[in-house]
Amino acid sequence: MQSIRSLWFWVSAPVFTLSLSLIMMPFALLRARRILHRVAMFWGQIMVKLAGLKVVVENRDLLHSDRPILFVVNHQSYLDVPVLMSFIDNPYAYMSKASLYRVPLFSSILHGIGCVPVERGDRRRSMQSLMQAADQVRRGRAIMIFPEGTRSDRIDSLIAFKNGSFILAKKARVPVQGSTIFGTGRALPSDQPGRWFPRLRPGQVRVVIHPVRSPESYEALSAAELSDEMHRLL
Repeated sequence: MQSIRSLWFWVSAPVFTLSLSLIMMPFALLRARRILHRVAMFWGQIMVKLAGLKVVVENRDLLHSDRPILFVVNHQSYLDVPVLMSFIDNPYAYMSKASLYRVPLFSSILHGIGCVPVERGDRRRSMQSLMQAADQVRRGRAIMIFPEGTRSDRIDSLIAFKNGSFILAKKARVPVQGSTIFGTGRALPSDQPGRWFPRLRPGQVRVVIHPVRSPESYEALSAAELSDEMHRLL
């Protein structure tokens, strides 16, 4: 049964994603971010259902996606993005690897949402991306970042955070909010050798929303110290 569900997911999810991408294209060109977000939210909800997941959000009343803020989230699985998109009501953008922007259709949608590409391994371009993201936050956007920089192979521990996320927070002087995802690493393990399509494990995913940190609360900290504090929190 697990294999059948997994196969159905990997066949239907790309078709569904492509279909919605075509629908989103005119709105992406118009930069209609609220409409794009609603469609993306619908995409996340359907992806979660296809994967057989039940998302439980703790402390949802603490969520502040309706104001300039930097979201800092752990990264366990490819399912993290649809899980987050499935319940956050207000538009937000996220920093994502630059290779995604080389896919023509997907690139237009990412730009329409206001996402910021990050060129891994190129310090100068990475700093430019941080400045671009800081400018977006100062203009009123909510930005989401996975400070580990990649998915963790272990579901019970975090990779060391990259300081770039917290350099951004310091430069933009905006609130920082941490969120911890539990269960996506179990639902879709990153290490599945010898299988021609990854197996999904249906079940519950828990997302814990942590209290917001104001700029004043971390003003005396360096970016590295703020990174360490958020690492301990998540």
